[in-house]
Amino acid sequence: MPSKLGDSTCFGRSSSDYRPELQPSRSSSQGLPMLSDTSRISEWEHRPPHWYVDGSHHFITASTSAREPWLHAPAATHLLQQTMLKESHRLDVELLTWVILPDHYHALIRVREGEDLARWVRGVHSRSSRWRNGRDSLPGRRNWRQYWDRLLRSEGDFWSRVNYIHFNPVKHGYVQEPQEWPWSSLPIYLELADPDVSAHLARFPAPRHLPGELVD
Repeated sequence: MPSKLGDSTCFGRSSSDYRPELQPSRSSSQGLPMLSDTSRISEWEHRPPHWYVDGSHHFITASTSAREPWLHAPAATHLLQQTMLKESHRLDVELLTWVILPDHYHALIRVREGEDLARWVRGVHSRSSRWRNGRDSLPGRRNWRQYWDRLLRSEGDFWSRVNYIHFNPVKHGYVQEPQEWPWSSLPIYLELADPDVSAHLARFPAPRHLPGELVD
């Protein structure tokens, strides 16, 4: 299973400069936990429900408030990517795959403790909001909508979401080929050139549509 990507020396660079501590492999999708008596669900009525399962993998989607494309600015994209890595390190969360677009991002993470899902998203959003609001002298401005996540329960779920994340800039018309987009984890996967990973990505293509998402 890949570990957290990068360390403090990498912050502020594009994703092509990051190096994983461990390589992605077929084991990244093995041992996906199922719901059990120890599973928990969030209880906030005004938010989408989130399942909390220890040792689980989650596909996350979060969009900016009012779909404002403030992430198009390189400084904002750098900051968000840096924050995702810092929060992963702080919480011992494995950040496996990600992409950042002008008005939303997708990430695939593995948490050791179920509630770290919410802690990770909360940390990413609060830190990036403080940075942006401080820069613009607009305290209290809302920058993010509520996030949506899917608890991954199969190998196909896992690898199809990796493909979906990396091909998202193509789907939205920003580039012709996924490797042309600088703000994703794809360069790491391409550089590793693991034949086992490549075989699984070929076996499980990206779905055209994901049910229940806030944005696609």
